[in-house]
Amino acid sequence: MKRRILFFIAWLSGAGLACSAVPGVVEWSDGRKQEGALSLTPGKDIRLFEVKTQASIRLEDVSEIVMTPEKEEMREGFTFAEPGQAKQEKNGEIYPVRYLKAKVTLRDGKVLEGHLYTTVLYIENAEKNEKVVLLAKLTGKVGQKIEDVAYPSRIQLHSSTKEGMGSCRIDLGLPTLQGIEAIVVFSLPDLTLLNATPASGQVWIIPFGDPLRILYSIQIASTVRVAWPEKRHAETEEAVKASLASKEMEDFYDARELLACFYDPDEGNVYSLVLMRRTIQTHSFSKDKQPWTLAVLRWKYDAEEKKTTLLNRVPLATGRKDATQAVPTIIPDAMLLDRVKATTKGGTP
Repeated sequence: MKRRILFFIAWLSGAGLACSAVPGVVEWSDGRKQEGALSLTPGKDIRLFEVKTQASIRLEDVSEIVMTPEKEEMREGFTFAEPGQAKQEKNGEIYPVRYLKAKVTLRDGKVLEGHLYTTVLYIENAEKNEKVVLLAKLTGKVGQKIEDVAYPSRIQLHSSTKEGMGSCRIDLGLPTLQGIEAIVVFSLPDLTLLNATPASGQVWIIPFGDPLRILYSIQIASTVRVAWPEKRHAETEEAVKASLASKEMEDFYDARELLACFYDPDEGNVYSLVLMRRTIQTHSFSKDKQPWTLAVLRWKYDAEEKKTTLLNRVPLATGRKDATQAVPTIIPDAMLLDRVKATTKGGTP
């Protein structure tokens, strides 16, 4: 048992951190700087809490985190007048409180804003190992002023490779794929939409360097083809059944058709390709015009509780079904994944 504990401690302090470390620098509000290899607790992502949802972000996908004061105030402490009683009295002890919001810039240019609750960063360099905790609320000591309470104001993460974050190209120059009307590209694990810049022919350049984490859809006339992996996992089917039964799916759409799904055991995410429709009449649409959306949904699955949590979704196509416009034919196509290639610095595969 003792050997197992020592092995776990060694992994946690060494290999477990190094495997996901990204070079960077932490700047503090008081002018201090800490530079080195930045990493999170093994197995953890950055959890950014937005207004109505939360995002799970890999550290290597982040370019910069900026923390700015959202609210600052001086508070007076309280004590209980009598033990066991709810009545409180001011004790005259004044201390500062600062609330912080976070702006996270991803390497693909997307910017997210919200709050970070107890996100722990580890900094390793030749001199020492340090720990920085990113908080949404900072409480100073009695007698301190607001300016006395320092906080990490900017975390800049450099590329871990010499050629930067790189890019990919999607080459769809095939006779069977002529007439593409729309393309939607997004990345795993957090379904971040990516810009697709047209190049020569039916080639698009994507400012994202990992082809294994890119999925996309293309629309040709009345058909939508979705680049979708064939891999499945034992938990996938059970997890998706739980997700479709989740109360979180009780939204504007009352009819849902599961078209494909897969489970990513490394990230603990379930991804489902779902066609959602509104079949009952609403004030905005007559009964013969049914709005629909084709979307990819990302879930976290608790195998013990057999419950899912909807994290976010990305729409691929939308429309209205009536006498003249039907829902397009939707084809999950694993062959489309082979059309994504990493590019060199010059823009060629």
